[in-house]
Amino acid sequence: MIQSPEHMHLLLLEEKPNWLSSDQIEVGVLINFPELNEEDIHQMSSVNNSMFQVQYEGKDPVYTIIIKNGLWSYPVES
Repeated sequence: MIQSPEHMHLLLLEEKPNWLSSDQIEVGVLINFPELNEEDIHQMSSVNNSMFQVQYEGKDPVYTIIIKNGLWSYPVES
């Protein structure tokens, strides 16, 4: 099942993920946080200096990222 994004985020990562090219990073990519549900996202006060498991475009495999700073976030209306 494919779902529209519920939130859009601009994230500054601790380091460049080796599974993304420089071109992909420059234009932006969609990642999914499979461990988080909608309630978790709404209750998150800060993602700074946090480690998360993510999926690129919602597909396996799962990768680890460290978010240095969450610059902004807003809900996306369906």
